[in-house]
Amino acid sequence: MHEILIEKTLNAPLTGVWRVLADFSNLSWYPMAERVEQIGEGIGQIRRIYMSGMEHPVDEKLERVDEAQHSFSYSIPGVPMLNYQVTVNLSDGGNGRCDVRWHATFDGVAEGVNADDMVAIMSDTYGSMLSDIERAAQS
Repeated sequence: MHEILIEKTLNAPLTGVWRVLADFSNLSWYPMAERVEQIGEGIGQIRRIYMSGMEHPVDEKLERVDEAQHSFSYSIPGVPMLNYQVTVNLSDGGNGRCDVRWHATFDGVAEGVNADDMVAIMSDTYGSMLSDIERAAQS
């Protein structure tokens, strides 16, 4: 199994960060998302993300939401990583800040794809996304 773990304290309140992330299909805060289609509602919904520079959209399926714990999980079927699962946990970082733990795992990769390269790419992507989330949560 391969793992990606990004932990960061954002200079934005927990309530603001949760407001941004809890609306699963709203990625207006993410500049790379040119368009998002919501398929279904609630648990099981899919956000189909059309991103600049990518020929095909990426589907992300909402698996679990825990409002009280400020946590959610989603999977990404059909990517070069096999059994890709993501869990995001938020906690109060004190002084108007929010601690974020973005954890992803996958079992392997499709032929011709390097697992270490995918870990590096996704680590960079999540790190950048957290900066975008921080900006959106401050407004």
